[in-house]
Amino acid sequence: MKLRMLAAALLLAMSDAGASSVQSTAFTYQGSLRANGQPADGFYDMSFTLYDAATGGNVVGAPQAIAQYPVVGGQFTIDLDFPGTFTGQQRWIEVAIGGQTLLPRQAVNTVPVAQFALNGVIGPPGATGATGPTGATGANGSTGATGATGPTGIDGPRGGDGPAGATGATGATGSTGPQGATGATGATGTTGVNGATGATGATGPSGVVQVIPVAANLDPIAKSPVFVFATPTYSVTVSGASKHVTATLAASLQYASGVANPIDIGVCYADASGTATPFNFFYANAMASTTVQTYTVPGSVLLAPGTWTIGLCALHSSTNPLIGTMTGYIMVTQ
Repeated sequence: MKLRMLAAALLLAMSDAGASSVQSTAFTYQGSLRANGQPADGFYDMSFTLYDAATGGNVVGAPQAIAQYPVVGGQFTIDLDFPGTFTGQQRWIEVAIGGQTLLPRQAVNTVPVAQFALNGVIGPPGATGATGPTGATGANGSTGATGATGPTGIDGPRGGDGPAGATGATGATGSTGPQGATGATGATGTTGVNGATGATGATGPSGVVQVIPVAANLDPIAKSPVFVFATPTYSVTVSGASKHVTATLAASLQYASGVANPIDIGVCYADASGTATPFNFFYANAMASTTVQTYTVPGSVLLAPGTWTIGLCALHSSTNPLIGTMTGYIMVTQ
């Protein structure tokens, strides 16, 4: 929409307050607005900005914005107020309607500017008046006569000595004196003699006596309430004196079918007849399923002289047999 300001008038705002009231700084602005060549009708967003030049220049005072102000038959009348901005210099108002700036700016003429005379502005100081004549100096009074000297008085008797005063309080402790000089360095002691060389220790017993590598397929391990060997087993002979037997066995086990079930895996030993129940000296609790899982069980025991059966043993409660492989080693040491 093309807007055009045809004419504008500035009127002094009249106050209905009594004679003792302060003069208002507001003034009335009247404008004629056309939209697309026709007198405008409706509500428009308006803004009014005061400048110190007809073009360019600086904004003077705070711009005033009025939303949805009525325009009837192309005419509108509105009160504006820019307090303290009219100080005798020429001012111009720039109008914007609906965000569209209407040019040229309107000069603010005599009536609002005349308010400067009502603002109590002090005029320039008048000329300094002439200095008045200096007054006469008053007469000095006469000096009075000096009075006669009075007689000398007689000394009174000397008083006796008063009693001794009380002992004063103990004074504060003085500051710490400076540090004394460093004493001379003491004499260096004599060097001690070397001690005698210790005797050579006895030779220890030999270490490993026997190592048996283990790698085998396991026979199916049936359900059993006690530990049973998972064949094959290995024979170990202990001679002379009791010896340590150490084993580390790894078993890869699974159920051929069925569901997961808890199992105990261990390293066991029994006497040569094999009739005794295997005794495990280390075992692991695990959960076996139809997926292959590897269980590692180490152990160590002191065995008396004789022939012993060593091997992997297991205990489980499933009706499905365990199958798998075994690897590791069995070692006899002193």
